[in-house]
Amino acid sequence: MSKAPFLNLLNDFSRFFNGYFFIDEFHLYNGIERSSLNVLIDMVEFYWRYTPTRHSIVFSSATPTSITVDKTITADTGKGNSMIRKRTKVVFHLVLGGKRSSTSDQNTSNYSLGNPQEALVNYITSMGQQPEKKTGIILDRVYYIAELCSKINWSDVALIWGLDQSYGKCVKKDVGRDSRVIVGNSAVSFGIDIPDLDLGFITSNDPETLIQRFGRFGRVNKGSVGGQTAEVHIFVEASKRVIDALQGANGKELTYEEFIQLINKMYQERIYDELDSLEFSRLREKVIFDTFLLVYNIANGELAYTTVNENWRDIDTRINIRPSSEDYFNVFAFRPGGIEGNICENPGKEDFFTLLRNFRYSSEGDCFQLSQPLKEYPYLLLDNLNGIEECKITTFQDFINKASHPNIVLVKNGIIKTRPRDIEALKYTYVIPITKKCIKWGNFSSMARYVASYAPALTICVGDLREYCSDPKALLLFV
Repeated sequence: MSKAPFLNLLNDFSRFFNGYFFIDEFHLYNGIERSSLNVLIDMVEFYWRYTPTRHSIVFSSATPTSITVDKTITADTGKGNSMIRKRTKVVFHLVLGGKRSSTSDQNTSNYSLGNPQEALVNYITSMGQQPEKKTGIILDRVYYIAELCSKINWSDVALIWGLDQSYGKCVKKDVGRDSRVIVGNSAVSFGIDIPDLDLGFITSNDPETLIQRFGRFGRVNKGSVGGQTAEVHIFVEASKRVIDALQGANGKELTYEEFIQLINKMYQERIYDELDSLEFSRLREKVIFDTFLLVYNIANGELAYTTVNENWRDIDTRINIRPSSEDYFNVFAFRPGGIEGNICENPGKEDFFTLLRNFRYSSEGDCFQLSQPLKEYPYLLLDNLNGIEECKITTFQDFINKASHPNIVLVKNGIIKTRPRDIEALKYTYVIPITKKCIKWGNFSSMARYVASYAPALTICVGDLREYCSDPKALLLFV
């Protein structure tokens, strides 16, 4: 290739990198995404090293976390600068595992439903008349969204989730700004600003997500009626930690900062998944940065041969990728994802792992049945882990060929087995088998289940089919 295409590409870098580098919603990044961000920051800082103007990287988040590159950068929210919130009444619903209890506390309701999401769905469906206020409902699991949308009898209900599908009484929309009711999960938890969304019903497993969800409600709108009060119902498991934190808070008026402190006392903070510490993540960062460096040097007239010799690393001996430029590009240029599955009820395609986590798979049609949402996550069952090469990327087919009798399993409500080698969408994917050898998670089983709840991954269990696997021995991450 001539020098001109590289020079044009470097000019694009110049336009993108010439000024403040603003990274919004920083709380959203999981390990693989943070790996991409790490190398992007390296590229930006390398480019700025040779520019005369002083630049800054700005991290923005309502629930800030820290990032370590060559140095630690922490973003903090300002104190007393928020002028966007209406006066808001907060009602905590304490969900108990035992019998229903009563309380004289007018701002606390105790339910014996054992699961905050189930309690929320039952509360909404028992309300009867639709509220006059514009209402938002935020859950985690697709199963409970499907259950709510099947039972709810309200009108004009918008559905915001990761699937491009309507469900029951809920109509799929991108934002739902003009709808009377909005139902969603993480797709509506972050960054969606809807004026006059003044009644909320939410759950969460950690304080960061709860604060983000709470922030969707009670926002000031220039055209809204002055003095109107928002109301947010929070459904939470009645643990000792929660009960102790709420002691003395009932009926009190808190500043927003005091409310955030209360939430942080009630919930354990989210544990970072550390997927950017995988050998694959570090190697991927190296390859992307070396590609950028190659473009930079060629565009500036330096000899490409010398640059390659000094900077490029032989990667073919370290990872197993089919010899095609498309495969190398897809593995190194993109984060894991892009694997699609078929829907049985219509000819549409959706993200495979969103479907696999949430709906029954039909091996007869190689498709997912939206009419059968799952309460249980499937897992990959092996007889043993012998022959599995840990921590390194390999083809899915090679992994399956070495695995000991692999089956994707659902145990509850009758045992259902699916041979993974028969699923067309997985045939040309890549995987990284992750064990305790790869990442030193404090509680490996818990973190494996957590990562499999949002990433393109399956927990790996060893043994037989008699019981649901609660102690995964590995995690299969798809790329």
